[in-house]
Amino acid sequence: MLQAEPSEPQSPAIPKQVLTIDLAGAVAGRVNEPNASFYQVPSEATVDFLQRHSLSGPSLYWDAGVRGDYFSFDNRSPFLLQHLQSYAAQFGLEYFVGSEAVASLTLRPGFYFESDLTLSSWDIPLDFVTGVPIKQGFSGILGVSAARFYHRPIPIVGFSWTIDPRYRLDLAYPNPALVMQVKTGFEARLAGTLIGDGYRLDSDTGRSKVEYSEYRVGPAVTVEIRPGIKLIGDAGYSVFRRFDFFSESQRFDTGGAPYVHVGVELSR
Repeated sequence: MLQAEPSEPQSPAIPKQVLTIDLAGAVAGRVNEPNASFYQVPSEATVDFLQRHSLSGPSLYWDAGVRGDYFSFDNRSPFLLQHLQSYAAQFGLEYFVGSEAVASLTLRPGFYFESDLTLSSWDIPLDFVTGVPIKQGFSGILGVSAARFYHRPIPIVGFSWTIDPRYRLDLAYPNPALVMQVKTGFEARLAGTLIGDGYRLDSDTGRSKVEYSEYRVGPAVTVEIRPGIKLIGDAGYSVFRRFDFFSESQRFDTGGAPYVHVGVELSR
């Protein structure tokens, strides 16, 4: 009797709707001003919703959604900024190989501001990244992140090496990572992550705009507790937080501080 050939392992289905909620905070870090220094305790909240629509079979999708970010700064001394926030639509294209997005282009038109939402606070940040196949299991990474309120475009460059089905090493700037699939539904990683955006400041501050950035390094885990529900958690060290008032040639940096981040992803 003839036997059927063993089938290839099926890739996980690409979710068509994704809702992510993230909360993060850090212990006090010292802000160094020209004539003084003091401690600051930051926190962050993010809500992100994305809807995918197929363009060409199971590989190419266009996306639409919304995103909101809120950064709060508990300053232990008078400081220019107490919070920064953004509310934007997002549109994009994604190309998948299996369940892995290997190229994406995202636009986030919206308002990026301190307290006063005005027409002058509009921006359209652009994020583009693509893999460049080199040989089996090894590819280059090229891309750019740019926006009206960024000091300069941020390059994305490096290499990705799939060591075996369980391990992947991304030697890429600005977000390197060692990723391990511990088991089905359980991913662990050791990574560096750059977060932040550019913002229009209120007219009474005496400054026009700021680029806020923070760089975090630490271990993270993603656990699928049931189909369509993932819990995300990481903790580590925030190497720096930076307020770059580039049009006024002023930049303030904090010292390092431990941080913790938790999130939930709902998809279907």
